[in-house]
Amino acid sequence: MATSLTATTVTPTTRARTARSTTRSTGRPVRLAVASPSRSTNVDRCASSSRSRAIAMPARALPPLAEIADTETVLLTYGSIGFFLISFGVLAYRSFGSMVFGPTATASHVLVKDRARAEALKREIEDEVAAGAPLREKFAKTAEVHSTCPSAKKGGELGTFKPGQMVKEFDAVVFGGDVGRVLGPVDTQFGSHLILVTDREESS
Repeated sequence: MATSLTATTVTPTTRARTARSTTRSTGRPVRLAVASPSRSTNVDRCASSSRSRAIAMPARALPPLAEIADTETVLLTYGSIGFFLISFGVLAYRSFGSMVFGPTATASHVLVKDRARAEALKREIEDEVAAGAPLREKFAKTAEVHSTCPSAKKGGELGTFKPGQMVKEFDAVVFGGDVGRVLGPVDTQFGSHLILVTDREESS
């Protein structure tokens, strides 16, 4: 005997009929396990609500990699420019700051070719000053006669200047030596110098 299975929608009426039919055929009541429509509906509603929440909560947007790279490039570029400007400012101040803010000195000099000649002229000046000759006048006359520098025409006067305007060896003596004394000999690339500092101001 062939048996055919047919899908049947279970409703309260169908469930009652099935129960009566089963009772008549067996003589005993039979419990039927039938899914409750209301329970299934609640499950569907929960699933639908969860899907709605998932759709309503978009994932956190991350910045594109291109924007991050551009930001890093900008920071590195401006950081490099700032570092360069600071370094340049420090170097410029070390090189030229003393010429603007440093001390000033007024001096004269006698320039000759060798140190021995400079030492002899220094002894001559000191001897005459010790005998009563004015130092500045004697120094100026010595420069006019013996100095090989163009300043000899002005008695060796170099005027007023700041650190860094003369060669390093000359600067060291002018801004570190005594005022009103014959200093040297000081050897530079130009020859040997006798120096007379007539005035110096520590700051300007």
